[in-house]
Amino acid sequence: MRASQLSIECTPFDHLADAIRAACGASSDWTSPQLEYLQSYLCGDPRAKTLVIERPYVDRHYIEEYGAYYFSSLRNGGATTTRIHLFSEAFDRARLGEWIRQATGNPEAQRGIQNQLDRWYLGFMTIRPIPSAPIGRTILLPYGDKPARTYIPSEGGHPVHLMGLALTARGLPFQQQDQAVGACATAALWSALSRVTRNDGGRAPTPYAITQAATRHYLRDRALPAVSGLELAQLAAAVRELGYAPYVLRPSHEHATFTLSLKCYLRSGIPAVLVLDTAGGEYHAVTASGYRLGDDEEPARDLRVALSPQGPTLRSRGLSRLYVHDDRFGPYVRMQLGPSEPRGELVLERIGPTRSDPVRGAGGTICYALFPLYPKLRLTARELIELGLDMLPVVRGMLDAADRERLNAEVFFAQGGRYQGQLLTLGLEEPARVERFLSEIALSRYVGVVRFQLGDAALVDIVCDTTDIRRDHPPRGPVLAVLPFAGAHVEAYRRLLASAPWVQIV
Repeated sequence: MRASQLSIECTPFDHLADAIRAACGASSDWTSPQLEYLQSYLCGDPRAKTLVIERPYVDRHYIEEYGAYYFSSLRNGGATTTRIHLFSEAFDRARLGEWIRQATGNPEAQRGIQNQLDRWYLGFMTIRPIPSAPIGRTILLPYGDKPARTYIPSEGGHPVHLMGLALTARGLPFQQQDQAVGACATAALWSALSRVTRNDGGRAPTPYAITQAATRHYLRDRALPAVSGLELAQLAAAVRELGYAPYVLRPSHEHATFTLSLKCYLRSGIPAVLVLDTAGGEYHAVTASGYRLGDDEEPARDLRVALSPQGPTLRSRGLSRLYVHDDRFGPYVRMQLGPSEPRGELVLERIGPTRSDPVRGAGGTICYALFPLYPKLRLTARELIELGLDMLPVVRGMLDAADRERLNAEVFFAQGGRYQGQLLTLGLEEPARVERFLSEIALSRYVGVVRFQLGDAALVDIVCDTTDIRRDHPPRGPVLAVLPFAGAHVEAYRRLLASAPWVQIV
C-alpha cells in the first residue's frame, strides 16, 4: 500500500493559472473565462497576494461525483482534489513553517497567529482533476468597501483547517458546472441550497445529490451525463426532496413587485435561482447572491409598489446592481436589472467592461426566480409587501406632509431568535419596552418584518407571523406586533389599530 503524503506549498498569487493547470492536468496554454474572471476578481480590494496549495484534498462534493461517474471512466484523474487557499498578505513556505513551530505548545501564540491568518484569509478554491471543468467548490470573500452592498450572509462562516489552524471562509459557495454530473441549473441550485441548509443547521447537499433528487421521478433524457439540463419541474422536485419548499416568482409586468421581492429574499439570506432566456434562445441559470443599493456613486430609481392604480404606494430604495454566481464566469458577477424595450420584459445584463474584467455575453431575459424556502415560511415576500401596503395608511397617519414624502420601507424575513437579538443592538428608546417585547411576544421560527423608515432612520417595525398566508379577512391577520422606535408613538398606534386587537403594540 502506498503511503498518503500531504504537500503544502506557498507561491505568489501571480502563479494562480499555473497552480490550476498543474492541479487539473491541463496543458501549459490552458485558459478559461472562469480563470480570467477569478484573476480579475482577486485583484480587487483586498488583493490576493499568496496562494497556499494543499494536496491531496478530499472534497465531499467531488468525491460523490467521482463515485457516480468518473471512477468508471477509462481515463480519470483520481478521487482527490487540490485546495488553493488565498491570503491578502505576502508570505512564503518558510515563514508559514515558522509560524506553525511558534504555535506548537504555545496556546497564546497559536491564537495570535491563527487570528492574523484569519484576517488575511480570502477563502479557497477546490481544483478538480478535470481539465474541462476544474473549478470545484469555491468560497471567496465578497468585496465589502461600500456600505450600499448587501451580500447573502454566511452565518458563522465555513470552517477551514490548514496545518492545525482554524480559519473561516466567508461567502456563498460557487463552482463551475461539470456537464458530466450536473448542468448550470444544478450548480445554481447547489449554491442556493448550500446557504439555506447550513442556516437551518443542516449539511449542504452535493451537486450529485441535487441531480439525483431532480431526476428521480421525471426524466426527459439521461440523468448522467447531465448534458440536457434541468426543467422547472425537476428543480422544484429537487428542492422538495431535499426538505425545502420551492417558491417560484415570475416578473410578468410587475417589475417593481418582483424586484422588491427579490431584494427581500436576498436581504433575508435566501438566494434565488434565476433562469434566463439568453440572446441565443437557450436557457441559463445563475444564483443571485447580493445587491447594491442606489447611492450617489451609482444612482438607482426607488422601487414603487401599489396593489391598484388608485391605492397607496410603498416605496423602497432601488438596486443599482445585482451580484450573481454565474458558472460561466465566477462568483459575485456584477449585473443590472432593467426592462427591455419595446417588449418591457425584465432583463439581467452584465455591467462592464471594466479594467481587467472580462465580459463575454452574459445576461438574458428573466423567465422566473426559484427560492428554496424553509417549509413553514409560508408567507411570501409578495404577501409581506401587501401587508406593508395594508399598514401604510396607519403609518402615514402618524406623519406630517413633509415626512410622508420621505417615508420608505424595507421588507425582510429573519429567524425569530435572531430578530430578538437585533433588537438588543438597535438602541431603542426605553429599554423596558424591548424587555417587554422579548418577554411577551410569541414569535414564529421565522418572522416577516416591514420596517418603515424616514430616510435611513428606522421609524417602526411591523412584525408578522410567517406560518400562515395573508387573507382578505382580516386584512392584517398575520401582524403579530407593532414596535415603534420612539416610545411617544405607542399610544397613537394603539388608537389607530384598535380594530385589530390581536396586534400587540409595544
